[in-house]
Amino acid sequence: MTLGDCKHIGERVFEKKQRIIAAAILAGLSIIIYLPSFSYGFSSWDSMQFIRDNELLKSWENCSTIFLPGQIKREALYIPVTYISYMVDMILVKSVSIMHFINFALHMANLVLLYFILRKFIKKEIILFPLLFIFALHPLQVETVVWLMGRKDLLTTLFIFLSFLAYMKFREDEKQSYSAVAFIFYILAVLAKPSMIIFPAIFVLYDYLYTEKRPNVAIYIPYFIVSIMIYLIHYNLPKIAVDI
Repeated sequence: MTLGDCKHIGERVFEKKQRIIAAAILAGLSIIIYLPSFSYGFSSWDSMQFIRDNELLKSWENCSTIFLPGQIKREALYIPVTYISYMVDMILVKSVSIMHFINFALHMANLVLLYFILRKFIKKEIILFPLLFIFALHPLQVETVVWLMGRKDLLTTLFIFLSFLAYMKFREDEKQSYSAVAFIFYILAVLAKPSMIIFPAIFVLYDYLYTEKRPNVAIYIPYFIVSIMIYLIHYNLPKIAVDI
């Protein structure tokens, strides 16, 4: 082993220690900030109505009903995946404290996934970790995590991050299994919150800017079809909700 090899190994060990320390600090701050939310209850102006007192969430037999547009009274969004997660909470968990913890756990999972995504584009830890700190502790994120109805943002972020990671892996290896996984997670993302219908454009930009492969229109078509379908559902959702 040469002196240069020893120096390189030493640098890698030092970087690993720095990474562990930064991750520990970030995890500690996140726990300190979000821990009080575990004792919060249902908010009186929305989560009581849409979660606690929602009769559709109290029986597995209503799963199919939740996927029908306009079935959640006064709900302005078509977010069946999010309501299925609430159904699991109401039937299996039955603890508002654990529901708040689930929100926190989803946020931490999103933070880890964001790390792996950013590592594809940013190699310097000194830039990477400040971005992770902002994502973890920004006031807008705090609101999303401590508010039970913010679950839709956490779920859609989780699924779109998984979709993007699978898509990047697909473009590296060209294995159709990764393409299928990316597409499934994309569907889950837009069914958790429709704001992600614009994300296929990110796939196009990624292919154009960060891969040496020519963008393949056939790859994007299924994503844009799903986006259009979700848009049309939401365009008609107010009318559907009024008719019920």
